[in-house]
Amino acid sequence: MSFVLHLPVLMVAVPIAVAVLISVLLTFKRNIAFVLSVLTMIFCLISSLFLMVKVITEGSFVYYVSDWPPPWGIEIFIDRLSVYMLLLIAIVGLISIIYSELYIKKVLDHQKIPFYYMLVLFLIGSIVGFVISGDIFNMFIFFEILSLSSYSLVAISGDREALRAGFRYLVMGIVSSLFILLGLGFIYSVTGTLNFTQIALRVKELSDLTVIQTGALLLIVAFIIEAAIFPLHVWLPKAHGKAPAPVSALLSGLVIGIGVFGMIKVVYYILPGVYPVSFVVFFRGLISVGIILGAIFALFENDLKILLAQSSISQIGFAAIGVFFFSYSGLMGSMLQLLNHAFAKSALFLGAGAVIYKTGFRNLDEMKGIGKRMPITMGFFAIGLASIASIPMTCGFVSKYYLCLAAIKQGLWGSVGAILLGGFLSLLYCLRIISCIFFEKPDSKVEVKEAPLKMLLPLGVLAFLTIFFGVFPRAAFVLIEPGVKEILGFLR
Repeated sequence: MSFVLHLPVLMVAVPIAVAVLISVLLTFKRNIAFVLSVLTMIFCLISSLFLMVKVITEGSFVYYVSDWPPPWGIEIFIDRLSVYMLLLIAIVGLISIIYSELYIKKVLDHQKIPFYYMLVLFLIGSIVGFVISGDIFNMFIFFEILSLSSYSLVAISGDREALRAGFRYLVMGIVSSLFILLGLGFIYSVTGTLNFTQIALRVKELSDLTVIQTGALLLIVAFIIEAAIFPLHVWLPKAHGKAPAPVSALLSGLVIGIGVFGMIKVVYYILPGVYPVSFVVFFRGLISVGIILGAIFALFENDLKILLAQSSISQIGFAAIGVFFFSYSGLMGSMLQLLNHAFAKSALFLGAGAVIYKTGFRNLDEMKGIGKRMPITMGFFAIGLASIASIPMTCGFVSKYYLCLAAIKQGLWGSVGAILLGGFLSLLYCLRIISCIFFEKPDSKVEVKEAPLKMLLPLGVLAFLTIFFGVFPRAAFVLIEPGVKEILGFLR
């Protein structure tokens, strides 16, 4: 299985190469973009499964592009947690593209459709590259491609509100990129390298950690912006709310999760054990406030897509806070919450998109009783809500359980309170949505039918995965548990 070693590079190269191919074929083969995109994502999913088998049976491995070791060559590092993220990327990416076929034809001009698939493939390829990069510089390069693709996808419809949302996202993204570049410069100035392993080794030889801690702070703030954590979340509600539904699923399910994974890379892989207590307490407090406020914002929002975007501020905060517990239970909770957010929140945005596709309704007031007229669509949607609300037998319950357990074990009662209050507020806004769509009498007499099968199947798969990993969380532990124990060992 020596070919498996090359799969991580191909998972970056193939989506980007196909995106370029689509741009070349625009003039005479517009309709092939969807087929090429689906085949590309199937390749990424199969590659992820091969990589999963390899790391489970043989352990982590390092791949040098062109056989050039660092500092001259590009290092790719594959461990259990990176493979776990690759699987999430491949699954959500494939499902979002399959869902896109009908939805995008309705909401975009015919001429923009190939550009849409081209941008999605650039986004997927860059996310994969970000996850597997073994040095900060290449991580930064892929972060830039990821960001540019995201801005373009938010604004692709071309209407004024979408352009404003894309521009706001662009401004925050530029700030985020500058922070990464500055942090990278601080770290290089004292270590002379940008490779993860070499940085971690050289930091241990330093007597003064001030410059390193400054670099770490800059990197973490950059990823806090990308993860839309309070108070640097201002770009998210409009960006996710105005983007096409499958784009919102990708942005919320994957892109902001990548911000949290970037924090994990900095805290555990690049600079383990350099953080003073005040540094950690500050970030835990900031994230705790975000968990509560994000849920409050969602509780009083009426536009369904913006409500779901506001809830992402809270839900991604659950994943981020576990990073700063520096414990087995905390990091397990974070990784499970990334899974929950990828599947449940993607299902919610695709469900909202199905309603918009069939009715044009965006506000909850317009959706009264729609659950009785679209029972299958709204049934899958309700499963996503249940997971966000941490109902038992959903993945959201398992992730919050581990996070709460981690905080209790360490006596962090403020964090316990934030997790419990955030969970309670999440339950309230989910119950508000459920009450509206299932139990209130409809005001509109517009005839409403179920979403097409091509949209229901992707939605159903995500709902099934949300329940499956809630009932059988050990299925995810195969990758997560050994991976968490491995990176916690870097702190010693």
